[in-house]
Amino acid sequence: MDKAGNNDIVGAIMDITERQVAEEAIRRSEAYLAEAQRLSHTGSFGWNVSTDEHFWSDETFRIFEFAPASKLSLQMILDRVHPKDMPSVNMAIAAGNRAEGIDLEFRILMPDGRIKYLHVVGKAERRATGNIEVIGAVMDIAERKLVEEGLRQSEERFRLVLQIRTRVAANMVALRRDEQNLV
Repeated sequence: MDKAGNNDIVGAIMDITERQVAEEAIRRSEAYLAEAQRLSHTGSFGWNVSTDEHFWSDETFRIFEFAPASKLSLQMILDRVHPKDMPSVNMAIAAGNRAEGIDLEFRILMPDGRIKYLHVVGKAERRATGNIEVIGAVMDIAERKLVEEGLRQSEERFRLVLQIRTRVAANMVALRRDEQNLV
């Protein structure tokens, strides 16, 4: 209040339009990324090797069928790995511990007995703190594996048909030869 009894109002006006536009751009970008990951069955992840902290996208949680609120650990993930694929997964973990990249395909066993085929690629980085973090992508490649298996089976059937055709043709030539010798 001034000497004359008038109330003074002091304030500040700040234009936050630029900030709101930037926040909306970030929200839109995150939504696009989440939808692209869902459509391509590709999730992203971060793994702090030193602390065993895991940072997963929603799609990675969907692929592994863990609840998004799950407190993940390496052991929880390993519990899903197909026993026959453990050696290659252990080699990838060792590479991560050495701050090397990873690139592998393996299977996971779901609680209901289904098998999922995954392809994981990751880049390891040593942070200034000395901690190693692996940043990467996990792809559900079950559809590709089914197509590959169908193609393999189709090629095998074609090979068998070709073998049978070759044998039949050879037998027919032999029969004609025998017929000509009888005449």
